[in-house]
Amino acid sequence: MALGCYFTASGRRFEADSFLATTTLKPDAVFHRGDPLTPLDGRVQETGFSVTICTTRVFGDLERQIPRAHRFLREHQRELARLAHDHRVTDLRLTFPYCPGDRMGYEHFPAELLALAATCRISIALSVYPGPPSSGDARMGKPNHALHRMAAPPRGLATRESRRGRHR
Repeated sequence: MALGCYFTASGRRFEADSFLATTTLKPDAVFHRGDPLTPLDGRVQETGFSVTICTTRVFGDLERQIPRAHRFLREHQRELARLAHDHRVTDLRLTFPYCPGDRMGYEHFPAELLALAATCRISIALSVYPGPPSSGDARMGKPNHALHRMAAPPRGLATRESRRGRHR
């Protein structure tokens, strides 16, 4: 399985299929409100799509993901601004899978990336996975977007835990 940075746009009333028919963004996954959420026990609560920005050889390698995310934002700024101005879109997000291993420290997101994301109302999520960074040794390949949504779901994805008021 390969994981890396990905972009997600969603909303309860978002018409993702209509937007995708008129955009240059190429989604890897499209999800619709009411779809079953497997392998979790639940239903998708919002309609949206996700686009893989990059995959990494080492699971959660931020050093490789950040420059590619910045380039994605620059190259697609016009389309991302269209999404940001669509009142039906309630969640725009860049998700960075990350595995710190057993080390302590911090991670740094450059101001340029944060500023560009903010201009398009895009939030940044760090999806943290336990274990050593090489445990997921993600080889280049097509990502599993069901796992993406399971690992760091947009607000609209319901799981058994979120319905009980625990995790989201």
